[in-house]
Amino acid sequence: MTREVWVLLGMCVCGTFCSALFDAFRGAHYVLRRHDVIVIISDIVYWAIVCAAVIYSLWQLNTGELRGYEFAGFIIGAAAYFLTVSAYVYKFFLTISVICVKIIKRIHKILLTVRSFLYKIITAPVKGMARHLKRKNGGA
Repeated sequence: MTREVWVLLGMCVCGTFCSALFDAFRGAHYVLRRHDVIVIISDIVYWAIVCAAVIYSLWQLNTGELRGYEFAGFIIGAAAYFLTVSAYVYKFFLTISVICVKIIKRIHKILLTVRSFLYKIITAPVKGMARHLKRKNGGA
């Protein structure tokens, strides 16, 4: 009897983890909603992680034997999470996603500025030489 209770609680934790991960991906999807390819890839990654977590939990808790109370534990954990702290965790992950996107955009802008600067440094002498040769040859 005690083993079944621990398995039930373990699956509740697994359900809670998978639900929190869902909120993390949901926050990222909100920020990346215009990029369909990224959303599709992140969905595949999410489901791969969830499948791995459930299989690992089932194997570690009950050596892979499937029982009804394991599914019930997963659903109870997910439902408890969504009914209690989901909104707060979603807002947290949404904020983290927005901050990450802002940092990436700033780094991208800096890299483009450096690239543009280097391009001007490299091409300025070449353009100057071309103008000089053009004037020397009479503009032809």
